[in-house]
Amino acid sequence: MGKAINAVFNPPSPGDVFRVREKLGTLVQSVLNKNNEAIDNATVEMLCALLQPMHANFDLRYEQLNKQSMLASRPFDVHLIQLMVKHIVCLYFCMSFS
Repeated sequence: MGKAINAVFNPPSPGDVFRVREKLGTLVQSVLNKNNEAIDNATVEMLCALLQPMHANFDLRYEQLNKQSMLASRPFDVHLIQLMVKHIVCLYFCMSFS
C-alpha cells in the first residue's frame, strides 16, 4: 500500500517510464514466441488497452513514443501482421462456407 501512495505523490520520471516500456516489450516478445492463439489475443488486447489514454491530461509526446517504440521492433511487426492475416483468412473462409 505504501508504494501505491508513494506513486501518487511522486509521479514516475521519464527514465522510469522508459524502463517499464523496455520490460513490457521484452515480456511481450517472449510471450508472443509461444505461438499460442489465446496468448496472442490477450497480448494484443493488453497492448491496445495500454496504448489508449485513459485520462484527460495525457502527454501526447509519451503516447507517440509508446506507439513508436512498439512498432519499431521488426519481429513484433511481422508477428502482428501474420496474426492479422491469419484471422482475416479464417474469417473469410468461415463466411464463405456458411
